[in-house]
Amino acid sequence: MKAVILAAEEENRFFAGGINNPKLLVMLGGLSLLERAVRSGARAGLSEFLIVVGARGEHIRRTSESRLSDLPITWLTDDNWRSGNGASILAAAPFLGREHFLVMMADHLILPQILRHLLEPCLDLSTTLMAIDRKRDQFSDAENAMKVRLAGGWITELGKSLDPYDGVDIGTAVCSPNFLDALRQEAERQNGDCSYYDGMQKLAAAGQLAAYDIGKALWKGVDSPVALKAAETILFDSLRKPTDGFISRHLERHLSLAVTRVLMRTSVTPNVVTLAVICIGMVAAFLFAQLGYGPKVLGALVFWCASFLDGCDGELARLKFLESRLGGWLDLWADNLVHIMVFMGIGIGLWRDSRDAQWILLGIIAALGVFFSVAWVSWAVLRKKRGQGPLFTSVVAGELASRGSWTARWTQFADALSRRDFIFGIIFLALLGLLPAFLWAAAIGSHTYWIVLVLIDWKRRQASTGEA
Repeated sequence: MKAVILAAEEENRFFAGGINNPKLLVMLGGLSLLERAVRSGARAGLSEFLIVVGARGEHIRRTSESRLSDLPITWLTDDNWRSGNGASILAAAPFLGREHFLVMMADHLILPQILRHLLEPCLDLSTTLMAIDRKRDQFSDAENAMKVRLAGGWITELGKSLDPYDGVDIGTAVCSPNFLDALRQEAERQNGDCSYYDGMQKLAAAGQLAAYDIGKALWKGVDSPVALKAAETILFDSLRKPTDGFISRHLERHLSLAVTRVLMRTSVTPNVVTLAVICIGMVAAFLFAQLGYGPKVLGALVFWCASFLDGCDGELARLKFLESRLGGWLDLWADNLVHIMVFMGIGIGLWRDSRDAQWILLGIIAALGVFFSVAWVSWAVLRKKRGQGPLFTSVVAGELASRGSWTARWTQFADALSRRDFIFGIIFLALLGLLPAFLWAAAIGSHTYWIVLVLIDWKRRQASTGEA
């Protein structure tokens, strides 16, 4: 599906806030509002982008063109942009044909998962699907929002002064060819003037405007410095993972996001962060391998720093749409290489303290368990995912839990084994002088993990064979 990105509006409240760039070039999470809108659409699966510029359009195009050169984009200039954003949509009409297309406001933060779900329904050619938000308790600017009234799943009325109302438009819709016809009729009736909502009003009156409720998902119209801060909060909250453990969620993720906020303003890439984490892990392993109590405690602290900084590469990649298969493989192997080095370092350090060779052996066993685990995950991902695009490196996936109670229990167990909260515990174990107990647990747990992964996959394939 093609997308029409409306980027012709004149700037407004940003100038009062001291931001002198055109509004669509204001940075949000390391990308301009315009680039973030386009890349969100690309991540959702849109095939081509028609960017319609107007006010300061040439400057916006020159600034953005090279940054978006990897995407299929057609730049269009709407000389009549003052006639309303409906006129901007009509400027793109010759490139749209008689198929559905997406309309998206370039100054709105709309996360890719919202767009992806919006694109899923199969619509007949007369139906337009507008994304709406029904979370009335979270509307920060309800007075200026376009409100809608619903009857079942259909929008019957729209208006900023509508009261009562059921939800608000979030600024994006999958539009039918009839929408273009409605805009042309309004433009003819109003001597060239028409807005996006003029067309939507006509479709609502004809019973052709359906609603898609975004549910718990968040979005934000970004038209002022205050709204920009709120959008950044939404954006960074979206980087959190539901699989984070308790300590990761309440401590480490806060620290990694704080570092990512600094990195997003630089040219540092996620792969550079990954390589830096490997170096920090090497320092931790070196400290663990030293004689005495103090270096091992310091090694535990350095290892924990490597742990929370390891979240920055993924956060930065998702924030700036820099995910890649290479980055996925590098991140997967780098994480586990650090664990291998640390387990070996602990084994060497305990051997140097006691001259008992069992600690060297346990360090090797623990490291082998990590290697077998990452090798299994690598093979499972390689077997299941081909082609280009981001690499999904977790094989302890939610869909496995739906296969049956046995698989669900073992999936939860494997998920618990894989969480990073254990790294935080190393600090306390090192302080208490209990690193020998930790190494025993690591030697057992690392092998338990890959064995459980193999069993889960075997059970899943058995279930798939039975269903076939």
